[in-house]
Amino acid sequence: MRTGYVSDFSDQTFREFVMEKTKIDILAEQYAENGTSKANRLRTFLKKESNATVVALLEPLLEYALKEKTDFDRDLGARDERLFIEARKIVQKLKDESSQNPLRTAMKLVYPTKNEIIEFFRNHTGFHTALRISELLVAPHRNNVQEPEWRHIRDLLHELKSEGFLLVEKEGQDIYNEAFSSTPDKIKKYFEVSKGDQMLDSKQVRMSLITFLNEPKFQKRSFEVIKRRFTGLEDFELRNVLLSIGAMSYRGSEGEELWELQKRDGKDEFEKHSEQTRRADSTLNPEQPKIVGNFAWWLGLLRSTNHALSRYIKSKALRSLLLLILVFSILFMGAKFYAHAFLDTGYFSYQPQSMSYGSESAEKPEIIYARFQGDVRNISSSPRYLRNLVAVLWKDKSLGSTWRYTYSSDLGEIHLIDGASSIPISIPIHFEPNETKKLEWAFKLDTSGDEDVRRFLSERTCNGDFCWNKNNFDILAADSRGNIFNSDGILQSQKVIDDWWVFPNNRSAKDRFVASVDLFLGIIAWKTLALIPLLK
Repeated sequence: MRTGYVSDFSDQTFREFVMEKTKIDILAEQYAENGTSKANRLRTFLKKESNATVVALLEPLLEYALKEKTDFDRDLGARDERLFIEARKIVQKLKDESSQNPLRTAMKLVYPTKNEIIEFFRNHTGFHTALRISELLVAPHRNNVQEPEWRHIRDLLHELKSEGFLLVEKEGQDIYNEAFSSTPDKIKKYFEVSKGDQMLDSKQVRMSLITFLNEPKFQKRSFEVIKRRFTGLEDFELRNVLLSIGAMSYRGSEGEELWELQKRDGKDEFEKHSEQTRRADSTLNPEQPKIVGNFAWWLGLLRSTNHALSRYIKSKALRSLLLLILVFSILFMGAKFYAHAFLDTGYFSYQPQSMSYGSESAEKPEIIYARFQGDVRNISSSPRYLRNLVAVLWKDKSLGSTWRYTYSSDLGEIHLIDGASSIPISIPIHFEPNETKKLEWAFKLDTSGDEDVRRFLSERTCNGDFCWNKNNFDILAADSRGNIFNSDGILQSQKVIDDWWVFPNNRSAKDRFVASVDLFLGIIAWKTLALIPLLK
């Protein structure tokens, strides 16, 4: 039963089994005190019921469990065998005790629940000892109260005390009463301080309210809930008590009245008043520091009196606060500029799928037909427009020189590839956040005016019978702000690319320093120009 299960029973079959053997519903609330699992209910059953009832259930339950363990010709393990032997000894012992003391065996102990005790207090006003409560709750079942029953009720009363019940110790006896479930006349007496009478004073009432409002799982309590818990008080009386313990009233999102303790540190009224006095004295002290750093002191000025010095300091505090807001605004704008200018990681990425190019025909070797296909993805968290595609041929990466061909209607077409279909699409192209589209760009490049390009594209690398193009295009993406991105989504620029590739080829330390400065200034100028459209 360590896992909460009892043999292979479900809740319903276990209930039917116990009902058949003992005529008792084990799923009743009284057997759920230690938990609602079948094992916990069985433990509570064994604790509460008489020896005869326990034997009536345990004997067939052991036989059922033994049959389940040895079913399908399975052997009973040594550990389980020892457990079954011990269980049978216990059942036999209970049988012997029942035969020796039949009166005790026939007696069924009564263990009331918390709900039954609460209902008792709703029907019985005044103060009652734990023994008296036990007698009244056990009376419908039996004339005399057993010690386990009395101790069980006393333990429940102590638990209920922490949930808002009041406990009064008088002449060595524990007197319990949920004061706020009594009649209105009884409640009014709680506000009368009389040492000779057996009644609660207003201090005890306030302490019960503080306990109720200090429950950690609640931040604020609605007034209606408080009224239901502390019945018998008029609304104005209950509000006065709440104010006297330092509770504050709020309006909830639906207009309901909410109450919360202003302080939860346990300070009494004298300590709170002393702290407020010290704060007021500090506010009027002309030797206080005159720097903006002490925010707590500035906020304290708002609650100070109309003293001439405090009014003068208030005006200075207001000017300092405005200056502080201005400084923070400048810093915020600077941080935003830096984020846009230097931390922009790009909006589009390009994953090539296929690439091919070659002469259109042997008669026209200067006309190069190129085709690119790949996945373009919006890698930002906002909708973006792909403004253009750029094909780049590197003349010499060590020198940073390139040929660049930007898409236009005169330079081929762009198609959207959707499965087996190819749909012509125009620029710009809209992308949702993280959306990927497969695009194909095909164009004819006339290299008759540039012999170097034709020679560059005609270079091939061979390995045995296999040959392939030595040089390839790089495809870049341009967004609606004019920013150029490479296939990894990294922001690119012709000037910066050239400087970046030239930079490692500077030999001397001086040349490298000059090149690094040029590169840094080029990045700043390029990023600033890229940011201007955004600011507009």
